[in-house]
Amino acid sequence: MEEQEQPKTTTEQQDNQQGSEKEAQKTFTRDEIGPMVDSQVSQKLDAKLDEINSSWQKKLDDAVAKAKEEGKQEAGMTAKQLAEKEASDREEKLKQKEADLAKRQQELDHRDHIAHTKELLAKDNLPTDGAEMLLGETEEETKKNIESFKGLVAQGVRNELHRSSAGKAPQAGAPAHPQAPEKNMADMTYAEMQKYIESQQQN
Repeated sequence: MEEQEQPKTTTEQQDNQQGSEKEAQKTFTRDEIGPMVDSQVSQKLDAKLDEINSSWQKKLDDAVAKAKEEGKQEAGMTAKQLAEKEASDREEKLKQKEADLAKRQQELDHRDHIAHTKELLAKDNLPTDGAEMLLGETEEETKKNIESFKGLVAQGVRNELHRSSAGKAPQAGAPAHPQAPEKNMADMTYAEMQKYIESQQQN
């Protein structure tokens, strides 16, 4: 009989363990989670609204204080002084608008210069990704930078061509020297250089 009681005790312990695991793994329904989420969201929203309101209130208070100060100053001014102040304010606003317009014009000019540089690169069949790096202060400087870049690309192609052909042994029936290009490498477009290199690598 004692033996039969022991398995029951073990079974009871297992049932208790499973019960506590179920409590630890409690699932929530939408109705239970909704109020918790709403509470957290409303707390964060209230905090953000308070922050925005205090910021706006400070700006409003500053504007009111400035207007009162200006009103006091203007009350003590003569008509001539008041007209001079208004003219000075208008001039300051005009200068600010001119500065904003100049900045905007500079941005537009920069964008146009980049587009023109890309056109020049595309005309020479060069990659246009680095157009901004090649952009110079003047058109002549930009063209000079493009020519330098073109020379670097051509040199890179020649180096790769020599490197790839230097280690190859002549094949049976193939000429001992690689076939010379029909066109001067400096006059070739980027696509022509790539095609020539690929043809030499196949040989």
